[in-house]
Amino acid sequence: MEDKSFNKIFGIGYQKTGTKSLHVYIESLGFDMLHDIHSLAPEVYTNGDFKGAIDDYDGIINMYHSLFIEMDQQYPNSKFILTTRDNDMWWRSVREWRSADYENCGPVGLTELETAGYRGMYKSFLPTENAAKWHKLFHENNVIDYFEKMNKVDNLLVLDVDEENSIKANRVSEFLDCDTINAYEHHNNSFKAR
Repeated sequence: MEDKSFNKIFGIGYQKTGTKSLHVYIESLGFDMLHDIHSLAPEVYTNGDFKGAIDDYDGIINMYHSLFIEMDQQYPNSKFILTTRDNDMWWRSVREWRSADYENCGPVGLTELETAGYRGMYKSFLPTENAAKWHKLFHENNVIDYFEKMNKVDNLLVLDVDEENSIKANRVSEFLDCDTINAYEHHNNSFKAR
């Protein structure tokens, strides 16, 4: 979008907090967005130097959570949207989403023993429920604290995935200085509206 009053848009919520729905809605407003940081070249997201890598886009929604301070420094006057969700509902959704990864982990064509080895390795990388919930809440509190301490609360929108869709549409549109489009829908990972 050419005539926006800010630099970039960054979605900084954890996965399974409505990032896909947010991405779809923001694109419906006319912004050209990346949904996932992994759409960029690996060297970009491993060294954290995004300068130039997303210049052709209005922003990115699903990125490493810890990079929001670097994005604020590299792209001043940007808008940040922190999507949130009830911790128990979020963990349930993460487990359902990850169970498919767990069942299908490893290269195709492995023996049962090899697949079991991959599953064991994969499972060892999954955090426990309490650790995952703690990290999510820690991140959300850090984001809010950062924007308050930097006197940039006008550059942050905290959006609860469980809010009514029309309320989310109004809040996002107002935050981005756009007219509201009542098309905010909750999407699952298969890109179908629920």
